[in-house]
Order: sequence, then structure tokens, then C-alpha cells
Amino acid sequence: MIAEADKSGNCRLLGYASVRSKGLRNSRVINIERTVESICAAVMRSQQMAGVNVDKTIVGIAGSHICSINSRGVISIAGTSDGLEVPSMIEESDVERVIEAAKSAKFAQDSQIIHSIPREFKVDDIKRIHSPVGLTGQRLEVSLHLISSSLSEMNNLTRCVELSGLSQAQFVLESIASAQSVLTEDEKDRGVILMDIGGGTTDVAVLQNGAVSCTAEIEFGGEKVTDDIEMLFNIPWQEAERIKVQYGSVLTLQTSTNPIRVNRTNEATARYILPIDLNRVIQARMEEIFEMIVQVIQPGQNEAYYSGVVITGGSSQFEGLSNLAEQKFYKPARVGFPMGMRDIDARVKNPIFATVSGLIRWGANSIHTSDSHMLSRPRKDAVNFNSFKRLINWLSN
Repeated sequence: MIAEADKSGNCRLLGYASVRSKGLRNSRVINIERTVESICAAVMRSQQMAGVNVDKTIVGIAGSHICSINSRGVISIAGTSDGLEVPSMIEESDVERVIEAAKSAKFAQDSQIIHSIPREFKVDDIKRIHSPVGLTGQRLEVSLHLISSSLSEMNNLTRCVELSGLSQAQFVLESIASAQSVLTEDEKDRGVILMDIGGGTTDVAVLQNGAVSCTAEIEFGGEKVTDDIEMLFNIPWQEAERIKVQYGSVLTLQTSTNPIRVNRTNEATARYILPIDLNRVIQARMEEIFEMIVQVIQPGQNEAYYSGVVITGGSSQFEGLSNLAEQKFYKPARVGFPMGMRDIDARVKNPIFATVSGLIRWGANSIHTSDSHMLSRPRKDAVNFNSFKRLINWLSN
């Protein structure tokens, strides 16, 4: 996607393209050359539509190499008067110090922190504070959600971007980008599980009180469903993908009885698949993905912790999937569509564009806002452009 943002941070879509992502498996680079080919094709087509050239990118990142933990940091902010400790007013530098204290958590050696997200601050005995600057106290504490990525994976993605003739602005976890795009402020405040079911992975984020409290990566996505159809019905992968997209559903009781014709080469007679058999395969795999999500969400974030579920991504569009999620999570569920961009045509108002739309909004919001502040509670005056900035985002899933 290529978009421009005005001084208020409002984004207007200029161009976009969607190409098959070659060279990646489960969001990880396995072939540099083919990945570069895909990036170049997407860039060229989107630039032709937009009528502008771009060189900087914001890159979505996901995969099993992503790790996340919750950490706490505490500092003293008390001053002294006549040898006694007295409360002091909290400044931005104090917030930076306490965040650094919380970032001392240990990750694997080959890793780098890509996000440090304040869940809440505590000043003395006052809890659930979003912005402590200006308050007075003696002790400042932060609960932080830290997300790290493998340096090797980041270097591989960076190399692909640079070989495509682009320079990289930053990495953004894909589930967080999707949350920027499809969640309402009310959902973020009341508590929500976001699951972005892409091709190679399912990216999960739990938000409560306006902040990210848990993130997780599952190496199952829509391509795994296609693999199942290919294997069980003994048909070519591309044909399995076509049938999945065109006819796939998780409904088995209300399924059409009209058989689905399978196109196979070197066969004299046509083959057919019953829709109910196809849907049982899809339903079984989606139920497994939901079960894995339940297991990876951190302890303590039970059903009382969130008020609903939002499903997005290219594999969220199976008929009946939101109902299946409601049965599994015992909460209201909906499919999330990209929001908040002007001049967006109907083809882009599709869950498959959730992450890349979120990357656009991230770029607009983060120009003059720190990573941590934007994630916990976006400032409405965060963007202050002297002129329009154009951003291109490549979805790495």
C-alpha cells in the first residue's frame, strides 16, 4: 500500500497491489531471490497505481521466532527536603527511566526488542494510570509488554527489502498492526482477543484497558488448510487453494448438496468433491487453530479478561467462522475489516488487507510519537507533517 497523511494524521490511499508471496514459509524467509521478486512486483504495481515513487518501508514481521513477556520496572522519583524524602512531579525523563528498568528482562542472545508497550503505570498506590507525566509521587512503576524478534530473521527481511531498492524505516509486529486497523477504541478498552489468520501463521494479540497485554504466534494459517485439502482429496495444491477460496466454509449442517468439480490434468473423467466433506476438513483445522490460541494466551487472561473476539486476515472469511469462534471462546465474535482510511476502494475493504492497512496507520501515528506511547494510548496530535509523507508497506506474511 501507498498512502499519504495530512497534518492531522488522516490517511488517504493512493495505490496498492497484491501478489503471491514467494520465498517465505510461515512468515520466514527461505529464499532471498524469490522474496525480492515478490516485493519488487508489489512495489512496481502499487507505484503505477499511485503515480508516485517511494523508497522507505514499514515492514510487518511475524513467525515463531517472535517472543513476548510481561515485565515490571520500578524507580524512585522522590526528592529531598531537610533530609527527608518528599514527592516530586513526574517528567517524561522519569517515564523513560522506568521503561528502561523494565526492559532489563532477558531474551535469547540472537534477539532484539522491537516493541516495549506499557500496559499501565502505578504512582505510589494509585494503579491503572495511562499517562503519569505531571502527577506527583515518590515511586513510579510500570507494567510492560516486551516483544522481541530473532536478529537473523530481521536481517533476512532487511536484506530482501534493501535488494528491492528500498530502505527500511522500522519493523512492526503484524498482530499489533492489524489491531491498529480493525479494532474499535471500545474493544481495546473493554478487552478483546484479536486473531489475524494469515497464510502461513496466525498472529494473536490480547488488548485490555487500551493496551496490548499478550501477543503470540502460531505456525498454522490458511495454507495449512490448503495442505489438508490437497492431501485428503489427492488434488494439486493450486486447485486445492481455488476450491478453498471459492467454496470453503466451516458450516456442515447447512451445506449445499451440489458437488464441486475438481480440475485435474491428465484425467479423462471429471472428479467431484462433496461440499460437506470439504467443510468438515476446514472446520477441523480452524477448531484446532482456536484451541491453540486458547492454550498460548497467558495464564490469568481467562474468559473474564476480555469481552469479545475479532478475527481478521485472509483466512478469516470462511462462512460461519465467527459463529464457530463464539462457540469456542464463549464471547461475541466478529470479522474485522480495515477502518480509518479515506478513498479506499471496495477491494481493499477486505480482512486480507488488515495488517498492511494497520502499517499505514502506524506510520502516520508514529512520526512524532514514541513506540510505547502510541501502543498504549495514541495521541490525537501525534502527526505534525510539514508536507505530505508517502509510505509504502510490504506485508511479509
